[in-house]
Amino acid sequence: MTQSQATAEVFYTAFQALKKSEREAFINKLLQDEKLAEDLRYAAVIEKRKTEPTISLDDWTKLNERLAALQNKLNVFYGVRAGIKEVKDARKKNRKLQKLADFINESGS
Repeated sequence: MTQSQATAEVFYTAFQALKKSEREAFINKLLQDEKLAEDLRYAAVIEKRKTEPTISLDDWTKLNERLAALQNKLNVFYGVRAGIKEVKDARKKNRKLQKLADFINESGS
């Protein structure tokens, strides 16, 4: 054990021996130091994330591209479904529909 590790062990043992209220007061004192508080938050996040699954940036990018493509397909599907519903509703009500060629010409101009 190094000198630093031994010192850390002494401080940790002393901390553990404190009453709960004293430990809380000590932690609050530590957190008053903004830089130390930030370091402690980072350390806690790093420790928590050690067990989280990871993915490479390339794989993440590919997954996002695939997701975008699937979302586009889904939007097309919903559009087609809405169009079919509109046609069915128009037929039920004997409403005259615009011809596809007219619709395309109207959309393109």
